[in-house]
Amino acid sequence: MNFQTNLSNWNAATTALPWGTQRVLLDALTLVYQGKTTMVYGRDYSSSGDPCLINTAAPMLAKLSGEGGSGKPSKYFNAVVNAFDGINNFLENQGLNSEYGVVSPEAAHVLIKHFGKLKTIEEATEIARRQDENEIVPVMEDGELLKDWLDASMNPAPNSIVEEKHDV
Repeated sequence: MNFQTNLSNWNAATTALPWGTQRVLLDALTLVYQGKTTMVYGRDYSSSGDPCLINTAAPMLAKLSGEGGSGKPSKYFNAVVNAFDGINNFLENQGLNSEYGVVSPEAAHVLIKHFGKLKTIEEATEIARRQDENEIVPVMEDGELLKDWLDASMNPAPNSIVEEKHDV
């Protein structure tokens, strides 16, 4: 795959990401660009433990339940990973990534420049609202709500919870 195709794929893949994921990945790349962190490509982690883009951001990614790991980046973010690795491999061949498998600040800058169109919080909220409208949500009648509320407020909490919370 050529460099322009990888850049186009990167732009499309990062445009398609949810609002929060876009922000976290862009912030991670910015830290590399500023020389504040080390990030690898072509693998999930370096031998010294430096993470790839997705594993760098994993603690903030709901899709990964806050945990990175081997194989997770490709499994959950395949299009992003393929384009990211392709761009960095090309930049390595051009001498821009001088240390094998490590994203240079200059390479991070290229990735930032070609990052997809960022969604605004308003756009993200609207997308979520439309998704919610398409889901069927059961509606409880007033009587059912009142009964559930009374049951919850009249019955004591289980002993294990009471004992944990209120050691006397």
